[in-house]
Amino acid sequence: MPRFAVSSALLGGVVACLVAAVSISPAGAQPAPVVQTEFGPVAGVHRAGVDVFFGIPFAAPPVGGLRLAPPAAPAAWTAALQATIPPSSCPQTASADPAGLASNTEDCLYLNVWAPQSAAAARPVIVWLHGGGFVEGYGAARQYDATRLAEQAHAVVVSANYRVGALGFLAAAALDAADARHVSGNYGLLDAQAALGWVNRNIAAFGGDPHRITVMGESAGANLVLGLLASPASEGLFQRAIVQSSTDGAHTVPLAQAEAQTYAHALDEIGCPGGPGLLACLRAAPVQAFLRMTVRPTMVQDGAVLPLDPFAAFQQGRFVRVPVLIGSNARENYLFTARVESDVLQRDLTRADLPAQLKASFGGAAEAVLVQYPPDAYVNAATLIGSVLTDRRFACMANLARADMSHFVPVFGYQLDIADPAQQQPLPQGADLPNLSYHTSDLGYVFDNDVEGRPLLGYHAALSRMMIGYWSRFVAAGDPGTVQDAAVGVAWPRYTGEHPAVLSISAAPAPTETFAAEHNCAFWEHAGLVARTWQ
Repeated sequence: MPRFAVSSALLGGVVACLVAAVSISPAGAQPAPVVQTEFGPVAGVHRAGVDVFFGIPFAAPPVGGLRLAPPAAPAAWTAALQATIPPSSCPQTASADPAGLASNTEDCLYLNVWAPQSAAAARPVIVWLHGGGFVEGYGAARQYDATRLAEQAHAVVVSANYRVGALGFLAAAALDAADARHVSGNYGLLDAQAALGWVNRNIAAFGGDPHRITVMGESAGANLVLGLLASPASEGLFQRAIVQSSTDGAHTVPLAQAEAQTYAHALDEIGCPGGPGLLACLRAAPVQAFLRMTVRPTMVQDGAVLPLDPFAAFQQGRFVRVPVLIGSNARENYLFTARVESDVLQRDLTRADLPAQLKASFGGAAEAVLVQYPPDAYVNAATLIGSVLTDRRFACMANLARADMSHFVPVFGYQLDIADPAQQQPLPQGADLPNLSYHTSDLGYVFDNDVEGRPLLGYHAALSRMMIGYWSRFVAAGDPGTVQDAAVGVAWPRYTGEHPAVLSISAAPAPTETFAAEHNCAFWEHAGLVARTWQ
């Protein structure tokens, strides 16, 4: 049963009890904030100067005939929905990611709103899309609590769930036949568009400005933002985009290839091996069956939702033309390299491992990579592998995207180059790598949260205020401008072909034009390993 599909009598009783509770509250106590949305009223809670609403449905539960289909509108309600409890995550298995939460609940298309109470005028809006490799993640995770971000950025913040794994991205011919556009896949992307549509229609009631919406994501969420930029149906849904630590996973696979190759074995894993009954089997299979898919999900170039690979769309100027802030962390892949050591090899990488490790990632180009990254230049094998994959998977893909988009829209690039302040995803114990700015290190600064959800302290708090200051100016005006806070903060120049400026967010923040050289991007592009189509 949907969270909001309860009897009006029961809800009436709940509301009556709430009214009674308010009437006997101590003098000066604030009643719960209530906001009318297009589908019905929602009641939230006050928290540190911010009104918080959890679990507002933006789409119907994607079950039955709505499983593996575009999101549909939710049913309306009349009594106030008690939006005080975080909703379920979409179906996924447990993981080391603190935002990954095991769930078998398909009724998961909900969003959360943090709205500052003191609003003299409509505030800019941030819509946050979580990471998790398209297989996990959760919009209401503790690390994404946006109370301090909303207050410091003077913005209304929204976080949204989207379908992940096979339920979010599976493509199959039987699903094409059931779709009005004759395509399949990209359901997670369609969920994000549905959430943005809800924000456009409803956010003014929460004090937000529907004409200043920024879509922001990290990791897979950043890949989803790139997909949104490349999707024609996104036109008008947002006016700015923030892309944090996007990866080569933003590439799409052509629909025919996805069905014949990428997802073909997944049907067997789910227990629906094709034939005339495939659609009925997929709609009836237990949710746990979809968690068996072993292939890494990817967006699909289907000719409708995504006519082009996002990187090809950026090169051709065929994308939603809004200002874009895009960057990465200086040592992104250190997190994943450390996990290979701890979880796969169960020992430290050695130089003897390098040929096999590089061949597994780069095939015939492995020797050229080893020449470009000589082992003697690195303190150990782990830092070499971590640096190689940082450059290939993160830094140079972001650089390619911003270089192409900068011909058409204002683009601002950054690199976070400071240690993780909160260890929200700590390196495995005994990792043979230093605690530098690896993947997810930006999250603590942007949300001003440590691993327990507490505010950062001291020097890290100052850096957090600086980052939130830059982000807030961008969401307000489309330009991060200059922020001065605790003696840190410098002018952030626009990235152009003539001046490819990237702001180093570090102990001594400064713009630099050497990012591409530092990450060997010319080598990767020349080798065809950083490209505008799937490799």
